Amino acid sequence: MPAPGLLVDRQIQAVMSLGLLKIAGFDTDRLEAASYDFRVGPTAAVTTASRPVDLREQPLVLEPYAAALVLVEEIIELSERVLGRLGAHSNLFRRGIFASVGPQIDPGYSGRMRVSLLNMTEHPFLIRHKTPFITAEFHLLSEVPLKTYSGPPGEPELTEEEINQILGRGGPSLKDVHRDIIQLLQTMKDAATLGRDMPRLVGLQEETIGKMTSVTGYLQGLSACRFGPVPLTTLEPGRYELTRDIPVVLQPSDDGFTATFFDANIASGGDTEEEAVDNLRTLIIDTFDLLESVEPEKLGREPRRQLQLLRSLIRRI
Repeated sequence: MPAPGLLVDRQIQAVMSLGLLKIAGFDTDRLEAASYDFRVGPTAAVTTASRPVDLREQPLVLEPYAAALVLVEEIIELSERVLGRLGAHSNLFRRGIFASVGPQIDPGYSGRMRVSLLNMTEHPFLIRHKTPFITAEFHLLSEVPLKTYSGPPGEPELTEEEINQILGRGGPSLKDVHRDIIQLLQTMKDAATLGRDMPRLVGLQEETIGKMTSVTGYLQGLSACRFGPVPLTTLEPGRYELTRDIPVVLQPSDDGFTATFFDANIASGGDTEEEAVDNLRTLIIDTFDLLESVEPEKLGREPRRQLQLLRSLIRRI
């Protein structure tokens, strides 16, 4: 792709006046020195709600460890000479909210963008309509590239498929899974203690023996599920290497499997165990790159903890 030139504020407006860049709903208050802050759009789908949320009528509450797909307020149209670079707004990172959006807007793209949000903290996060949450830099290319955006335009509203994908991810949150596993570990410890005391319990009343039988049956059912841990030994050969293995917990879900790196509060799903682990590997790399791209003083407590942990595990080659 031809080398891009970063546009500053007055150049962005000049490019818009020439029709090379169109932003429906453009707000000069959102124009920074060399970027534009896109705002939260009218609709969102969230894993903790049974239907989409109209943010024009009520704010969205992103519960701890919940995910949401959010529309961008502005509708854009890029000519084949303009490229956009995307990143999360600092007000998300400061509060531990992970934003997943494509790294760039390809030349020739038009429509409304989507942003995936994940609350990686133990506190709910309030999202209001037209709040800045995505930042874009725009670059003027020296010539039209051979390949430009060839996909369909971004739909003005969330599609039925997009909504179903988010609603289908409902169920136990990462926090719930973590709590349940801690409870199971405690149950197993109690059972081990009970096993050591077994000789002393011989001859006790039938009620006590019944309780022991219940615990045994519970543990037999527990053994049928796989909770890990499974060691993650590599990330991306040639780019990243691990200083030590990452313990990954695998858990069956309704539509496949969930792989979780609990120490970093990162989880991903897949149709198979292998796919879940591969998706988690990719998400760990993306989270590491995103957190490192933000100035340390702009990170909240939880993102700083995550970055410190990931830096102790990951080394760039």
